[in-house]
Amino acid sequence: MDRVKAALFIDFDNVFLSLKKDYSDAVAKRFANPSRWLPWLERGEHAAESETVSGGRSLLIRRCYGSPDLVRPFRAYFTRLGFQVVDCPPLTKSGKNSADIVMTLDIADAIEHTTRFDEFLIFSSDADFTPVALRLRAHDRITSILANQQTAAAFRSCCDIVIDMDEFEAVFGETREQNATPANGTPQSSQDDFGEVRTQVKAEIRRALAESNAALPLTEVAKRIRERWSVVGESEWLGAGGFKKLLLTFEDHHLRFSSVPPGFVYDPARHAEPADSGDAHTARSADHASPNLADVPEPLADLVGRLYEVVGLPRLGPDQYQVVFEALAGQSGRQSTLGDITKNARDHAIDAGASVGRQPFAFVTRALHLVGLAISETPTAPDQIARLFRRSVEQQAHDAQLEMEADDLRLLDELLGVTASATE
Repeated sequence: MDRVKAALFIDFDNVFLSLKKDYSDAVAKRFANPSRWLPWLERGEHAAESETVSGGRSLLIRRCYGSPDLVRPFRAYFTRLGFQVVDCPPLTKSGKNSADIVMTLDIADAIEHTTRFDEFLIFSSDADFTPVALRLRAHDRITSILANQQTAAAFRSCCDIVIDMDEFEAVFGETREQNATPANGTPQSSQDDFGEVRTQVKAEIRRALAESNAALPLTEVAKRIRERWSVVGESEWLGAGGFKKLLLTFEDHHLRFSSVPPGFVYDPARHAEPADSGDAHTARSADHASPNLADVPEPLADLVGRLYEVVGLPRLGPDQYQVVFEALAGQSGRQSTLGDITKNARDHAIDAGASVGRQPFAFVTRALHLVGLAISETPTAPDQIARLFRRSVEQQAHDAQLEMEADDLRLLDELLGVTASATE
């Protein structure tokens, strides 16, 4: 079909502060330059796994709503790409602005626009937009949202395409220091100024690849380079503007990068291309694997199904949940970003022989956050994670007005491996 006519609405404060909290200040600033991710949307890659509508997008409306002070350093990045930046100053002492209300009104206007927009992209994890998504569905429009770990299940369920924050961050979020602001217009240092360092960096990457029997994750190699040469972070990757761009400047057939998530560096002469490698394929298969509860007793499977429909509980069996808890326990207290925690835990699960994608790990970490556990900060044993997760699931079901009978609670204990005494 023809390119999908789309309208993009961004709650800048919501997305920027979420990325800053869950990832890093550098990642949030990279989001604030839409040239890093807008082509990804235009190619329709956010809908690649969707059965709704795939293919390229024509982003006919591009609006970014935010507090003037927060968006000011990045305004030029948006305006030069055809965005209308709508200032929504704080209206209360708490700093709450009116972005969500203004966005809602503009979306309502766009529904009746003479151009029939096929898709509405709402970049906000705020559940207040749930009625908006329901209205869009009633008008037979594709609704795509950007969701973080705190996004309510009800909001997710009434949308056609849910862009997971981990997936979105992987498009642009190569973690590095970024000192320059877009407004000052200061030119980057020329690549010619770093001839000797470039030679050393190239040699180090070649050496790392020579010592490895498989492709190396892009972030792992980038971290090694940044730690050894501080000038890399200070100079925007030796003037190249990014690690992948730096690799391209080497023009070395022994240095290649792959965009297969989470991104890899490899030597074609030594390594299989990541798209065909077992690790990358297994990880992608796990992330998109269909739930399999064939071996789970029917009462348990029924409970999982009901909780999935109401609160989004991952459709896993007892053995898989134990793998999830053990994997998260291994990542707890490491001061890592939530993106790293979900990825590393997913990889641990695969190594343990369980095909569990990243989404269940994201759901569990979000649920733990709701009962006060920041897993990245606090070392936590698997059984404690199970108990806290069980408490959170019960609370979420109660908040969603799903009545849990005594038998349901007993089955929930059985599903999550929690003893009755531990819940009393």
